Amino acid sequence: MSPIENVVPNHVDVAAEAEKVKLRNKQDRSRDLFGVQLEVTSLLLEAERRKLSVLQKELQIALEEGGSIKAKEHQKQELLVAIARIQAQHDHLDKEYREHALGALISANSRGLGKVG
Repeated sequence: MSPIENVVPNHVDVAAEAEKVKLRNKQDRSRDLFGVQLEVTSLLLEAERRKLSVLQKELQIALEEGGSIKAKEHQKQELLVAIARIQAQHDHLDKEYREHALGALISANSRGLGKVG
């Protein structure tokens, strides 16, 4: 093999390596975006927990206060509907977060084993 052949890599090797780098970059970007999505879902979940806590406290206060029974019952019903809605949102976000977190763990384990994920 001539000295020039030793220095200049084969064109096919360069193209294959470029494809590998491109694929790796795409996978890294996907992982980064997934991490952002997981973090946003986590923050939304925490916000829903806080809303739920506030509404439950409001309901407790409303039940302890005096006033007309009709107004109290109406307020109670509004708060119960709001709590149910936020609880459903919370449950949905919690399920989504757990699924994504599990996916992230599986992906991380696959990468650790040398598999392409």
